[in-house]
Amino acid sequence: MRSLWYNKFKTKPEHKESDISIRISVLCASEAISESTRGFLHSLQEQYNKNGGLTERQYQALKEAEECITPEAIKRHNKWAKDFGEDKRRVLLICAKYYKDSNYFFEMSARALDDSGYIPMESAYKSMCENQYAKRVVEATLSDLKFENGTVITLRKNARPVEHFKGGDLAVVIRSGHLPVTTAAKGAKRYEVLPFGSDKTVIVEERYLKKGVDKSKKE
Repeated sequence: MRSLWYNKFKTKPEHKESDISIRISVLCASEAISESTRGFLHSLQEQYNKNGGLTERQYQALKEAEECITPEAIKRHNKWAKDFGEDKRRVLLICAKYYKDSNYFFEMSARALDDSGYIPMESAYKSMCENQYAKRVVEATLSDLKFENGTVITLRKNARPVEHFKGGDLAVVIRSGHLPVTTAAKGAKRYEVLPFGSDKTVIVEERYLKKGVDKSKKE
């Protein structure tokens, strides 16, 4: 009884045109299609193979994707690709490193890091690199170093607990600017520091550090 009720309301495929698979393949091969759209198209192909067709909603989504490879759309993409300079690529890589281990923009991040010539769709680039979180990450990454290598520092009172390094302890900056920013916050640039009396370095964000005074060097 339950299966009969389910089948009654289940959306059935209305579009069984034989050229749908070809149309999907053409779209997937186009450079004007974003990675997220390409992934969606693969899912449409799976649904077509499984159900023998597409629902009206799925078919409309296919038609919308086809509008991305019109001559006008391709012309816009070619101009975007031509103007895609080193500054945009640098921002792309910063954001790719930030998102690579998250649930967002995974495919785009992986491709940006694996393919040095990869140029995403303009809309995809803006979605990943110009949202409010990405902007904070880019700003923190490109900001000037507040503490140079060799600077003696200590933790601020608002600092998060750090293993082998607690409030009041001194440490020296060993390396800076080499680690990707992993927090979308002001002062999120990361430093590798060596606490006094320890043989293990720790990673601390800039916002939790301040200059320290090595009293042992005072006369």
